[in-house]
Amino acid sequence: MAPLNITKGVIDEIRSKLDIVDVVSEKVLLKKAGSNYKGLCPFHREKTSSFVVSPEKQIFRCFGCNEGGDAISFVQKTEGFTFYEAVVKLADMAGVTIPVSEKEDKDYGLRQSRKQEFLNINILAKDYYINLMKDKNSDVAKYVKGRGLTEETLKEFNVGYATGAWDGLYINFVNKGISMAKAAELGLVKEKTGKYYDTFRERLMFPIQNHSGDIVAFGGRIIKDVPDAPKYLNSKDSEVYTKGDVLYGLNKTKAFIREASYVVVVEGYMDFISLYQAGIKNIVATLGTAFTEKQAQLIKRYTDRVVLFYDSDDAGIKAAKRSLPMLLEKGIKTDALFLEDGLDPDEAIREYGFDKLSKMILNAGPLLGFVLSEKFLKDKSVDDISKSTSDILAYIGLIPDAVTRLLWIKELSFRSGVTTKELNGLLKRYIKVDGQNYNKEQKQTLSIKMTNKVDPLHKRLMAVFFADPSLSQRVFDDDWSSYMPSELMNIVYEVKTLYAERKNIDVSGWIEISRKTGCNWIENLLTEGLIDKKNNFDNPEKEFSGCMVRFKINHLEHTKRDLLKRIKEGEDTENTLREYEAIIKDIKRQ
Repeated sequence: MAPLNITKGVIDEIRSKLDIVDVVSEKVLLKKAGSNYKGLCPFHREKTSSFVVSPEKQIFRCFGCNEGGDAISFVQKTEGFTFYEAVVKLADMAGVTIPVSEKEDKDYGLRQSRKQEFLNINILAKDYYINLMKDKNSDVAKYVKGRGLTEETLKEFNVGYATGAWDGLYINFVNKGISMAKAAELGLVKEKTGKYYDTFRERLMFPIQNHSGDIVAFGGRIIKDVPDAPKYLNSKDSEVYTKGDVLYGLNKTKAFIREASYVVVVEGYMDFISLYQAGIKNIVATLGTAFTEKQAQLIKRYTDRVVLFYDSDDAGIKAAKRSLPMLLEKGIKTDALFLEDGLDPDEAIREYGFDKLSKMILNAGPLLGFVLSEKFLKDKSVDDISKSTSDILAYIGLIPDAVTRLLWIKELSFRSGVTTKELNGLLKRYIKVDGQNYNKEQKQTLSIKMTNKVDPLHKRLMAVFFADPSLSQRVFDDDWSSYMPSELMNIVYEVKTLYAERKNIDVSGWIEISRKTGCNWIENLLTEGLIDKKNNFDNPEKEFSGCMVRFKINHLEHTKRDLLKRIKEGEDTENTLREYEAIIKDIKRQ
């Protein structure tokens, strides 16, 4: 495969679609702390959280070991990745396609424009469906009232209505000049013998948003009995939607999930809406799919505990079991709630109310425990017990944490009658070895680059430029450059150039300079100042002048020492002595 063409436009798009809190949450359990988030630093051992993530500035900073940076830096440092590898990983998380050649790079804008056109069509469809909800005497108004859905909930989730008309949305799109071919690609209309008709009819319509908030698809719940019509109907996959990549409602609930430290997972949007409206807001819906790797990765950004709350019938239990391997493999503690009276989540919130159901969800037991009990309750013969033991070992082998595996081995030993020693021996064949995660702590330690000691004066000047980057031009205009070391002048030149180009340097610009010059200390200094406000100056120009004078004095002092050494060695004593005396006078004038 040709090398990927990572341009500034691609990096900017990744940054616009990813929240650093989401990226860091894949490695660190974060808790809200004022406007920031805090957690235990992944770069050094600590018992008290000194690791801070700023969603406003999109940076992280550890006040224990002084590591800092942006989302790209975090992936580089935790994974031991190059800049290139980190950008590729984040692009995958953000759903951003990186061009692979100069030609593809030229087409990049066209692809993005096409993608935006699809999203705009979905927005128009959403507005059309919402407009049809206005009739308070309609069948849909009676339906939502019967389901107990409030106006506030309907508005928050942009719930609309598709009438029984075969061409309502089609005509609306024609009047707006929308391409029917694109509408059909999105699954909003269908084509038959050259004619288009609406896909969704007589349904309560739910816009499906990805975790970034883009409307990528729709789901429709039928409100009337129609022969052979499915109860639920979702958009087909398209350029902007892959069913297994999205968790319904996550864009609204991720903050609640972080706050609660666990997520309730239901299957459909009606169950989601009912529980959310009742106050259970740390919730998502899988839209009827077993957990995919992408969905598990999304969950892992926000929490490491899932409570599967599916229908308690055979279909719901089987769906939960299908999700278990993927969740266990990602290190997610997987609990499940199955109600003995067979109520689905929507019925349960009506029956039990918020307080009782919340406690039931919070106290839900491990799904693996449910599977284990179920197998050994039914199995009686030696062959049955042997097969069940192997089945449970296969689940345990997926668990990344060794201590958790040991605890499940003890439980399996109690149920099966096989000793823990024998089970541990058998377990080896089931443990999934992942070289990427092997000796993870050692790998992280190796990936941490120690920042060399940097002259405090260099840091001071950079802090001044953070406050007012236009002052970098003064270094050249006032001829201060001859007093400054070449490595620092490389940085000043990059600051001057970028400021002249953009007329402003934001956080991403400073990080770009840090990487371009190979001076990681700039990134660390930036994050330190942004989080604890150390780099604020009342008078940056005065600070700049002070720095320049100090650089000149340092230069003169160095020259003085060099001249004094030459005098002692008897090298051209008369001329050297005159130079030395001139330097002394110059130093005194500063």
